[in-house]
Amino acid sequence: MADKEYCKNIILQYSQLALLPDYRYQISDGTQAAITTLPSLFNEFPDEKDNIKNIILQNLFNDYPINAGGNVFNEFSIYAIQKLWENYSDDAQSLLLGYLMLS
Repeated sequence: MADKEYCKNIILQYSQLALLPDYRYQISDGTQAAITTLPSLFNEFPDEKDNIKNIILQNLFNDYPINAGGNVFNEFSIYAIQKLWENYSDDAQSLLLGYLMLS
């Protein structure tokens, strides 16, 4: 269990990097992998669901460009919500409603 806890902490740490005021996306900095992995933590750490959803929601508002093709950072959160929809549709829906209310 200590290994799972260690991995969880790393994923949460890297998924929150983009929430820092001076953050600028760089390919392979770990944020993409961390954010898109957040739905996997729902099964293993149900007590972290609110924290995970908060991270996904906050990253939805990040429209920083990530490549020359017009893609933006919030696509990582969108992917995470799509993954949540498979097994946690209520949580995914609450993220979408939260985003609509805040935007």
